[in-house]
This record gives sequence, structure tokens and C-alpha cells, in this order.
Amino acid sequence: MHEIRYTLSFRQRWQLLALAAAFGVVLVLEITLTGSRAVFLAVPMVAMLLNFFLFARFSTTLTPRGIAWRRYGTRSLAWDEIVHVRERRVLGTRQVQLLLGDGKVKNLAVPVSGWAQRDPEFDTKLATIWNAWVGATGNGPFMAIPPVAGPWQGQGQAPAPGQPLPPSAPPAP
Repeated sequence: MHEIRYTLSFRQRWQLLALAAAFGVVLVLEITLTGSRAVFLAVPMVAMLLNFFLFARFSTTLTPRGIAWRRYGTRSLAWDEIVHVRERRVLGTRQVQLLLGDGKVKNLAVPVSGWAQRDPEFDTKLATIWNAWVGATGNGPFMAIPPVAGPWQGQGQAPAPGQPLPPSAPPAP
């Protein structure tokens, strides 16, 4: 296996940029129309801009030796330290969750898919992480990687991690 790296796309971060622009417009209007010093509006504007650029650094990297992720700091684990890889769903947001041998749980920042951060390739990325873990440790069956659905196709569902793969269809004559 070669190194695979996932990051948040611009499409998953643009809301932060739009919010910063909205606060900037309100700030300019407040200063020009009322003459007040509405500096307090600059705080959320700057915070949104910083988060936009900070979230661009979030990543998950799969290597033959283990997995590394970057959120506000960098962490890495060897594959044999991970007991299970699963999907976590909270309020419509889907994340990849790593269960460790010492009982700790680590949530990866990337890949993520939610109402404000849609990732049409989330199922494929989850299956790739699952298969990298299975390939390194042999702890379960491989997961079928679903095809990435385009706008003209329906969204396919991947089997849940840990469930057996459906039998393959016999070849056509």
C-alpha cells in the first residue's frame, strides 16, 4: 500500500469564508452608517477566517505502518494499536472513529460528512481506511469499496465495517 492522504476540500469549508464575509459586510455597514466603532464584529470575522485556513490543514494519512492525523496537533498510531475502525454518526454528521486497545476512542477530523460539510466520497474513504487496517492486522473481512456516485447516479451504500461482504455475482456467460 502506498501513502493515502485525505484533507477537507474547499467545498467543505466555504461556509466559514461566507460567514467571515457576512460579518465583514455588517462591520463596514455599521461603521459607515452609524459612525460607531463596532470592533466587536471584527472578532467573529477574524475567527471565521482563521478557522477557514486552519481547517485546510486538517488531514488523515494512511501508510503501510499506521495512520496519522492532523487536527490542532499531529498524532499517529501503528495499525496494531487499533482494535476497531467504525463509523460514528452524530446529528447527521458522519466521522471515522478508531477504537484503541487501551479503551480510548479517537475521532478523525477527516474524512467527515455532514449537513454543512457534504463529502460524496465518505463511504469510499471509510472503506479504504477499514481495508488498510484489515490488510495490516488481519482483524476482519475486507469491505467492498463502493463506486463514487456522480450526480447522474444514486448514492450506493457500503456494508457496515465488520459485516461480511455480499457474495459476488457469477460472471455473465
